[in-house]
Amino acid sequence: MKRIRIFITGIVQGVGFRPSVYRLASTLNLDGFVRNRSDGLEIEVEGSSDSVDGFVSSLPDVYPPASQVDGISMEDVPPTGEHGFSILSTNQKAGGRTLCPADLATCEDCVRELFDPADRRYRYPFINCTNCGPRYTVVTGMPYDRPQTSMACFPMCPPCEAEYGDPLNRRFHAQPDACPVCGPGVWITDSRGKRIESDDPIREATMSLRSGNIWAIKGIGGFHIAADATDDKAVMALRKMKDREHKPFAVMAGDVVWAQRCVKLTTKAEEYLTTPARPIVLCPRKANTCISESVAPGIDTLGIMLPYTPLHHLLFRLPESEQTLPPLVMTSGNPSDMPISVGNREALVHLGTIADFFLLHNRDIVTPADDSVIQASGTHQVFVRRSRGYVPDPIRLLHTYPPALGTGPYLKATPCILEGSDAFLGQHVGDLETLENIQFHQRIIARLIELTGIRPSVVGCDLNPDFPSSRWAAEESGLPYYPVQHHYAHVVAGAVAEHVSFPVLGLVLDGTGYGTDGTIWGCELLSVDGLAWSRIGHQIQFPLPGGDAGVRNPWRNAIGIIHSLFGESSREIVTRLFRDISSDEKFRVLESVRRGVNAPLHSSCGRLFDAVSAITGLCLRATYEAHAPMVLESRANTFRQAGDARCSIPDAEVHEIQGSIIFDTRPLLRGIVEASLHGVHEATVSYCFHEALTRGLSTFIRHGVEMTGIDTVILSGGCLLNQRLRNGLMDRLQDIGIRAVLPTGIPVGDGCVGLGQAVVAAWNTH
Repeated sequence: MKRIRIFITGIVQGVGFRPSVYRLASTLNLDGFVRNRSDGLEIEVEGSSDSVDGFVSSLPDVYPPASQVDGISMEDVPPTGEHGFSILSTNQKAGGRTLCPADLATCEDCVRELFDPADRRYRYPFINCTNCGPRYTVVTGMPYDRPQTSMACFPMCPPCEAEYGDPLNRRFHAQPDACPVCGPGVWITDSRGKRIESDDPIREATMSLRSGNIWAIKGIGGFHIAADATDDKAVMALRKMKDREHKPFAVMAGDVVWAQRCVKLTTKAEEYLTTPARPIVLCPRKANTCISESVAPGIDTLGIMLPYTPLHHLLFRLPESEQTLPPLVMTSGNPSDMPISVGNREALVHLGTIADFFLLHNRDIVTPADDSVIQASGTHQVFVRRSRGYVPDPIRLLHTYPPALGTGPYLKATPCILEGSDAFLGQHVGDLETLENIQFHQRIIARLIELTGIRPSVVGCDLNPDFPSSRWAAEESGLPYYPVQHHYAHVVAGAVAEHVSFPVLGLVLDGTGYGTDGTIWGCELLSVDGLAWSRIGHQIQFPLPGGDAGVRNPWRNAIGIIHSLFGESSREIVTRLFRDISSDEKFRVLESVRRGVNAPLHSSCGRLFDAVSAITGLCLRATYEAHAPMVLESRANTFRQAGDARCSIPDAEVHEIQGSIIFDTRPLLRGIVEASLHGVHEATVSYCFHEALTRGLSTFIRHGVEMTGIDTVILSGGCLLNQRLRNGLMDRLQDIGIRAVLPTGIPVGDGCVGLGQAVVAAWNTH
């Protein structure tokens, strides 16, 4: 006889691990037990040597799909002679860390039961099992057991309790398990909260949506605002009520077939779309689709997702039909610059002026989590926003670190906490422009500390002391804090997340980063070797008239560049290019640039895209972040080069001045201005700009490699969400033998900065 003890760490609770172990042990006639511990999963098996060895070799084959095994250890222990295999209650062992699982989309088994009239959970909007359902958004503490979820207030009926206690049932210890008899329910109200009686509230909502009404719908991580995506009038009404003039809306399709009718789905994009995380996937929009043009005006991509809750599935299929209905707009349920609404009363207050009706339920959302957004780029994913479905899954690091916290920057201020080889990025917070978002940011920090058990000893924050995230670190954290330059944090985050050894070069292309020289950075080439780093190159600087006003109004930014390029000839050029801007307004801006008043210098790549978008007449006023660059990229994608026709716009130049590599975009920008003045079509100009910029950046990096001898470059920054720029640059670098690394497990934009800050802060404790 032989007995062994196995201990497994990782995401091993709330994902059906114990029943999988139970079934395997029972099949092999082994005795022993399996139980959760506060720091992982413990198994003891006893039987013949062959059976025990068979268990060990077969164990990886029964890992549940949603589990993540990070470590496994085994030791021989004396046989006890016990009979039978059992699942024991949780052992609250002191120390260690058990990971909270992320929310999982409704599995195929539950969807099948959802639409089976003979099943007792037929059309029940909270159906789930150990393979699916809410986790992170309903848990109140660890370990993940029902008493520590928002389902604790719903005692199970006898049939549910029997399933919950049966190791051979797929609902064994499914913590949110419920049915129509004992679980949460749904109801509908008008915009003032007055309840509307209905025998089938979800069917009522479906019919109303198809009639052009706007609904606020409570989900897993918060509310959505929904409208018929094929109804232009309904979409325009939603834009008006949400005060969202141009920013694209996400669309939910009832199934993959409908998604394929709306967008061009690659094999990889479909794979990401159907994962248990169910992110929004950005895909090229198909021509002549039924989706209203108003869903994503002026751009050629569409954010598409599939249903990930039972309630979503029910919205797309009426009880009297098996046909899936057309897509719906599903946008975050929040007023502008506010966190997503999660409570019923809160939603009625904040969304009552937007939605005509509300579809509510009484399962509390403990932690808000917005939808995740990714791009499918070749064979890998690129995170735009990492949130529901991925948080709080850890980022695995190659090395170990002391406990540290990174607060994130100002835009996309995603905090991060780390210890050992685990880094936990919080969910998408948004921009710290309102008191509500600042408070939400602080709640997420507290939540990460609570669920991970990590007690940070140091805090990293942005170099800009005026950011709310920096002020919190300095004034409220009560811990030693280290300001970290924004782009340095980008490079460090990319390197540690992708397990790249230092030293590295880092090319960061973004909108704004507070520089060590007091200017605005945004196109930087850095040399990074742990705590030692330097800025070895940057784009030539231009004035940004009005600062933030220049970001919101790309024509202002363009005037700053035009004056730098053409001096006294600028007035005539500005007159010809910006006919839609009043003379008083544009000449006042031109004069402020000439005098150097309220026109801070920047080296931003993001502002470069803004300016070109304005010069070509595509976007003079930006109504959302990256509006101008997205329109510019979409127009470049319409360019069709004929024969051997070549673009005459010159490349940027690269110079070495006093030991610094200068990326001189003036020749490129002069060509853009002259082409626009001569009436060259904006699609041609946009295409040529992307091509010339990509060529110039690859030369810029090559100079950095030659100067330093480092041939690995980390690419980061929000501008790399431009697929034409990103893919073109990576291809060119590959052609010249430079290893380019793009982060795929963390956001490429500012959502990764908190990780870099935490790592740098941890380094400073050594």
